[in-house]
Amino acid sequence: MTVETRADTAVLVATYRRPDKLAKLMESLAQCRAFIDFDIIVADNDPGSTTPLAARTNWPTGLSIKVVLEPRPGIAAARNRLLDEAKEYPRLVFVDDDETVDPDWLQRLIEAQKVSGAGMITGPIFYTYPAETPPWAILGNFMMADMRDESRMVSAASTNNLLIQSQALYDPITLRFDEKFGLTGGSDIMLTRRFTQAGGLIFFEKTARVHEEIPPERANARWFIKRAFRAGNTDARVQLALDNRIAAHVRVFGLGFLRLWAGVALLVTHPYINQSATGAKALRMIIRGTGYLYAAAGQAYSEYNRK
Repeated sequence: MTVETRADTAVLVATYRRPDKLAKLMESLAQCRAFIDFDIIVADNDPGSTTPLAARTNWPTGLSIKVVLEPRPGIAAARNRLLDEAKEYPRLVFVDDDETVDPDWLQRLIEAQKVSGAGMITGPIFYTYPAETPPWAILGNFMMADMRDESRMVSAASTNNLLIQSQALYDPITLRFDEKFGLTGGSDIMLTRRFTQAGGLIFFEKTARVHEEIPPERANARWFIKRAFRAGNTDARVQLALDNRIAAHVRVFGLGFLRLWAGVALLVTHPYINQSATGAKALRMIIRGTGYLYAAAGQAYSEYNRK
């Protein structure tokens, strides 16, 4: 594997009140410098912040880090601020503030872009679950982790692990994160689907790995059910935002109805959700289908609503 020395890459991180997790991310990013030089830009999305983020977080030395405050609430606003701050970089790489990365993660993304020629490159996320996690949440892949053991083109991607060639944001169309999805999630799926619908290419590189630990306070049935419902609701809302014709609303309603009842049928024949992956996935289908129907009724679920 070759070592790249040009500082033409910006790693972009939106954060909101996660200083400890952000510090762990920085520690893992420091290991990537063995392969490539890069800058880091952090957008602090806490409008009540009175202390510079860098001053209250214990980060490793030797990293080039710029911290900006984005007072407008919502992940989409923070992501757009990062795009503005990094507009001079030819290569942008998004990662979430509660993740860690493999030492060769960044290099794997860059090499995959050079080989594939795609405007965007994504990779897998590996989850670690606390012991108290409901077994059905893991069996049913409620976190929707893409675990297929193959690199390939995909139609959309999340910004939890995403390289973007800067010109891809302007060719074939101009792209920004839709701030209507700021507190619901989904602005990244919206942006990347617009990109592929316009003819852009996104390549999934199986070796560009990031990791996330599910915190104990989320390892419960209520949180995983809400997560699956929000995923279905957001996916359907993205489809409707891309195509708001009556036919699209009918299609989304039909997809939600089919997911719901297909899940019910599977669950009847595989009722032991803590022992059967099929039964657990059937439960996920039911919940996601309900999220679709909620979107078809014109409703949005704000998982990240701030009180």
